[in-house]
Amino acid sequence: MNNGVKFVLDNCEKTLKLVNEIAEFRRLKPKVVREYYLKSIKYTGNMYEHFLKYKNGKPYLESHHVITLADGGPDVIYNIVAICPNCHRKIHVLNSREDTKKLKKIILDYLVADEDNENIEQTMYQISHYQFVASARAVQRAKEINASMQVGCMLHFGPIYPSSCNPQDILAGIKAMDKRYFFSDVHVRGYYPNYTLKKWERSNIQLDITDEDLKDLKRGTVDYIGFSYYKSTIAEYDKIHDFIEVQNPLLKKSDWGWAIDPTGLRIILNEVYERYQKPMFIVENGFGAYDKLENGIINDDYRIDYLRNHISEMKKAIELDGVEVMGYTPWSAIDIVSASTGELAKRYGFIYVDLDDQAKGSGRRYRKASFEWYKRVISSNGEIL
Repeated sequence: MNNGVKFVLDNCEKTLKLVNEIAEFRRLKPKVVREYYLKSIKYTGNMYEHFLKYKNGKPYLESHHVITLADGGPDVIYNIVAICPNCHRKIHVLNSREDTKKLKKIILDYLVADEDNENIEQTMYQISHYQFVASARAVQRAKEINASMQVGCMLHFGPIYPSSCNPQDILAGIKAMDKRYFFSDVHVRGYYPNYTLKKWERSNIQLDITDEDLKDLKRGTVDYIGFSYYKSTIAEYDKIHDFIEVQNPLLKKSDWGWAIDPTGLRIILNEVYERYQKPMFIVENGFGAYDKLENGIINDDYRIDYLRNHISEMKKAIELDGVEVMGYTPWSAIDIVSASTGELAKRYGFIYVDLDDQAKGSGRRYRKASFEWYKRVISSNGEIL
C-alpha cells in the first residue's frame, strides 16, 4: 500500500470518535459512515490530506447526496452519506462516467449493507408516499380555509435527452424521465403511475398504503407545478439499470460540470405543460460559479448571460408555444451555502458575501454586476434583458 494512503488510513482510526458523533447527529449508522470514508480515501486517491477544520481546530465531515438533488434524488437521510470535505470536493469534479458510476456503487453498497439489512429503496418509496399523503392533506385543508386558494408542489425538472437515435437510447431517455415524473404524476394526477406499480412488483416492494391514503391522494391534487431548473443531461442505455445519465458533449459546462442549456428550459416547460395542462412556476433558476471580489467589485457577466438566455427561452415558451407560466424567481438573491455541494464557494447570489468555505473573511456584502442588471429586469417585467 502507498505510504501516503496508509498514513491517512491510520489517522482515520483516530477520527472514529468524530465520525460517530457526526453520524449520530445525522442519524446515520457510524459503521456505514466510517467504512465509506475508508473506502472513499482508497478510491479518490487522497494521499496526505487532512480533514478541513473549523476555526476552533475541530475537523468536520460534510453530507453528500448519493443521488444528487440536481438529478432528482430525494433530500432524505437515506440518500445522504457523511464524507470528508476533501473527498467531497473530488466527487463533484469527477468528469469520467465510469468514475462516477464506481463511486456511486461504492456508496450504495455500503448503504445497502447496513446492520439492519434495511431495504433502502423500499424505505425511500415509503417516505415518498408519506410525503405525498401529507401534501394531499395540506391541499385539502387549504381549500377548506379558502376554496379559491391555489396550492402547488415543488419539484426538480430538467430534460434528459437520449444519447443517440438508437431506439435503446430513446427508451433509456423515457425511463430516465419516468424517475422525474414519478413525483409530479402523483402530485398532479392523484395516483401512482403504472410504470411505478410495475417497478414495485418486480422489486417486491411492499408499502404501507391505506385505502384512505389513496382517497387523499385523489382529493388533494395540486393546482400548479413549481419547479427548479438548472441543467439538462442525456441518457444512455444500460443493460442492468435501463439507463445511465451522462454529460452532453455538445453543451458548455459550469465550474461544477453542469450543462448550460437555456433551450432545455423551453423544452421542459413544453413537455410538462403538455403532460398535465397545469400552470408552471419556475421557482429556482441560477448559475453557480466561482466569483472574484476585486476592489469591491464583482463582474459576473457569465451569470447575467445565463439568466438572460434562460428568461428569453421562457418567454418563447409563453409567447410562441402557449405554455402557461405563472412566474419566475431566480436562485438566489444572496450567496449562501450550496445545497448540492455544501460549499459557499459555489455562489449563486446577486449579492456577494465575503466569506469562504472555512468562514474566513469580513462577512461584508457587495452588490454584483448582476444585482443592477436583475433590478432592471424586474422593473421592466422582463422586457429589458
